[in-house]
Amino acid sequence: MFHSLDEAIATFAYHQPNDEQVNRISRVRDAHKSLVAALWGIVPNGPDRTAAIRKIHESMMTCNKAIVCEGQVTG
Repeated sequence: MFHSLDEAIATFAYHQPNDEQVNRISRVRDAHKSLVAALWGIVPNGPDRTAAIRKIHESMMTCNKAIVCEGQVTG
C-alpha cells in the first residue's frame, strides 16, 4: 500500500543491478523460461495459457525487482 504519491512514483525508479544481481536475475529468467517451456506442452493453446504465461512473466519481473531492491522497495 502506498501512503503518498511520491512513494507510489518511487516504485518506478530504475535500479542498476550489480554483477551479482545480474547473475541472480539470469538464474530467475532461466527458471521462468523452463516453466513456460514445460507448460507449453501440457496446457492447451488458448486464452488461459496466454494468461498463465503473462503471470509467469509478471512473476519474473517481480523477482527481478526484489533482487535489485534487496527487498527494500515495496509496491
